[in-house]
Amino acid sequence: MLKNLFLLGCSFSVFASPPENINNYENYQLIKGPAKYAAVGRMYQLKSDPCIYLEMFKANKTKRFCQLGDSGMDLEKDYPSVYAARLTVSLGGIAFIAAAPWSEQQCNIDIDKFEIYCKPTGR
Repeated sequence: MLKNLFLLGCSFSVFASPPENINNYENYQLIKGPAKYAAVGRMYQLKSDPCIYLEMFKANKTKRFCQLGDSGMDLEKDYPSVYAARLTVSLGGIAFIAAAPWSEQQCNIDIDKFEIYCKPTGR
């Protein structure tokens, strides 16, 4: 009886496992809504794919970004010479550096328009 009462006084937290194995991701970040609101989307890169994925939950839309705007650089075709670094996610979009031995680009993905814009950094 005492053992049963003790169990009633304890609280347990149960977490659902992620839909996919997190070990498959190179980068994974949730796009949070305004303070105190749940995630509105996610950005990720798979270990098996250097392209950047943007998924917005409400729009039920996912887009894969490989071509880096008008820069002529392509994460898929030029990998591993070209890669995304310093990925930062916010409600304003996804910002990152596209690094290559011959050029560096500052890229931004507009999460509302699902478009990518890149410009040279001069490095």
